[in-house]
Amino acid sequence: MASLYPILYVIENSMRELIKRVLGAKYGIDWWKTALTGGKGKSMRDTADARRNKEDQMNWHQRRGAHPIDYVDLGDLGTIIAAKQDDFFPVILGDCRPWFDQFMRELEPSRNVLCHMNPLDRHNAADLKVKAEKWRSLISGSLSRIP
Repeated sequence: MASLYPILYVIENSMRELIKRVLGAKYGIDWWKTALTGGKGKSMRDTADARRNKEDQMNWHQRRGAHPIDYVDLGDLGTIIAAKQDDFFPVILGDCRPWFDQFMRELEPSRNVLCHMNPLDRHNAADLKVKAEKWRSLISGSLSRIP
């Protein structure tokens, strides 16, 4: 399983970076507060902010991250992209919203199994590698349009 953790790390954190760049370019440095103001976006933001504030009580340990987006789950990244879909589709992620939604639904269970210290079977491990390659291809094809 050790070879799969870096794959998940790259997928998840590249999504975070993509969101920060796209929303930061459109809504400014305070996009976390100004762009995620309603519905699922606000609820997810509130949960992430609560997690971040809870860490203030654990000064004996390093923080999870420097930006509030570091406190959201993988599925929440999909929620952010869906909430601001006009900022991502079709210009950044192409005309593939249904594919992206399915990608996220299929990726999250493998991420949860692996990140809760359980092994993936060979089929799910292979699928994760395919998903990583598809994500890499999608982002590579969009680099010139990513702020």
